[in-house]
Amino acid sequence: MRIIGKTTDLLRRKAGETMVEVIVAFALLAIMLVVFAQGLAFAANSEAQANEKRISSDASMLELQQKLASNTAPNSKTPVTDSNFTDLIEHCEYATSGGNTYIVYRPK
Repeated sequence: MRIIGKTTDLLRRKAGETMVEVIVAFALLAIMLVVFAQGLAFAANSEAQANEKRISSDASMLELQQKLASNTAPNSKTPVTDSNFTDLIEHCEYATSGGNTYIVYRPK
């Protein structure tokens, strides 16, 4: 009976944390901080890659529009005659909005 009484007395008494509990809590906190930091690094890297791809796509689209514009007269309904693009584009026309001329095309 005496052992059971000591055990329940120890379980009821909560004077503080043991060193093992503190170390385990610190280790869990460190793991969570590492996971959080890796998540932030991944998000920042993904944003940088997305910006690079967007800039590259914009440059490619501008290059394609300039190539198409050089093959047909502005505001004409003449299809593209360049053999590099005729197999990719079904229809090409020009649209003007706000003083800017845009090439509108429909892929095959």
